[in-house]
Amino acid sequence: MNVLVVSDTVGVDGANSLPDAPIQVAIVSGQRLVGDALAALLNHEPDMTVIGNLDYGDVSQLMVPARRADIVIIDFRMNVRAVAGTAIHLRRSGWTAPMIALTQTETDAVLLAAIEAEASALICATEAGADLITAVRSTVTGKTLIRPEVVASVFSRRKLRDEPRSQLTQREYEILSLLAEGATSRDIGTRLGIKYVTVRTHLRNLASKLAAHSKLEVVAKAHRLDLVGDARPGRPTGARDPYSPMSQ
Repeated sequence: MNVLVVSDTVGVDGANSLPDAPIQVAIVSGQRLVGDALAALLNHEPDMTVIGNLDYGDVSQLMVPARRADIVIIDFRMNVRAVAGTAIHLRRSGWTAPMIALTQTETDAVLLAAIEAEASALICATEAGADLITAVRSTVTGKTLIRPEVVASVFSRRKLRDEPRSQLTQREYEILSLLAEGATSRDIGTRLGIKYVTVRTHLRNLASKLAAHSKLEVVAKAHRLDLVGDARPGRPTGARDPYSPMSQ
C-alpha cells in the first residue's frame, strides 16, 4: 500500500462518521477508459455512487449545485502541474469537496502538486482497488491520509533544491545543461561562443555553488536537484498559468 495511505489517519473538522446516504463520487480523468474503470469499481460498493465521470475540460461542472459530489477523484497522471492548477482554481472558486489524487509515481513534484491542490489522499495507480475504496470512505469523513511529516519532508527538500537554483546564473544553467548532455568544456565553449577559459571559470563556480568536486559530481547533483532540463530558466514555454483551468 502507498506509504501515504495509513491506518492512523488524521481527522479534520471533527468529522468521524460516514454519511447515511451513499457517497457521491465524481471522477476527473483525461482517459475515458480509466474513468469508466474507476466508476465500475466504485459503483460496485453499496455505499458509493458515481455521479460524474468528467474530462479535464468539464471540471467547471463540479461547481453546479445539482452535481456537487461528496468527494472527487482526479487523475494527476497526464500533466501534474496543469491538473493541480485546475484543482487550485476550483478551490479558489469555492469548491470544497475532499479530493483524492490518482498518480503514477510519488515524486516530490507530484506530492507538492497534491498538497497545493489540498488533496486529502494520494493513491498510486499501481495500488489495489481496495486501497482507493478505503481512501474514499476515510477522506469523505474529513480525514487526511497524507502524513504531516511527509508534507514537512517534501517542503524541506524543496527548500534545499530552491537554494542552489536561485544562485545559478542563466549562463551557468546553459553550461550545466550542455554538461549534462555529455559535452566537453571545449564543445561547450564552441556551442555557446565563449572562450575555453571562460567555460572553466563557470564550471568552477558551478562546483562551488553545488558543493561538488568534479564535473561528474556537478552533473549528478544537478540531476538530483532538478536543475537540468525543464527546470532551468529560459526554457521554451507555451506556458499556461498553472492556476488557470485547463483548456482542451
